[in-house]
Amino acid sequence: MDALGYGTLYDTLQRTVARWGERPAYAAPAMAGRAYHPEGREYTWNETAKAVESLRQIYRDAGYGLGHRVAILFEQRPEFIFHYFALNALGCSVVPINPDCRNDEIQYVVEHSETCLVIAVESRLLDLKGIAHELQGRMAVVSFENFPDALPLAQVKARSGKIDGATEAALLYTSGTTGRP
Repeated sequence: MDALGYGTLYDTLQRTVARWGERPAYAAPAMAGRAYHPEGREYTWNETAKAVESLRQIYRDAGYGLGHRVAILFEQRPEFIFHYFALNALGCSVVPINPDCRNDEIQYVVEHSETCLVIAVESRLLDLKGIAHELQGRMAVVSFENFPDALPLAQVKARSGKIDGATEAALLYTSGTTGRP
């Protein structure tokens, strides 16, 4: 817990799970034709916590932690928050990227934010791998739909230090409508 008593987003998740475990947490209502959960999907807080712990272990095993920034490029799926909580638990900052962004906008964001890993939907995977190549491999790219049990190892060691409510949780970029994001 930090001086304000809030702690991290992950700390908040743990308190919420302890109180409301079996209650609904996140949902995608049914929507025919949508690429994800077309028949709808609901997650309880307990299911959320289980998914977060599984992801947290995968990220930790690959060396991701305090000071790393991880970009996530996929639709507004409930699973986004699972990655967000898992990364936050390790002190990583999330860089959300709109899947409708152009390649030059994405390259600017990942380069400017010093992203070291990108998780992307299959429909944008080749674009991201091309951007990673342009950046001479300074970031790894993995598929959201085929998220691996073992990630590429972090190229830079995580910083040591305390993870608390003052730790950067996300780095948000604008849409870039009138200029760069």
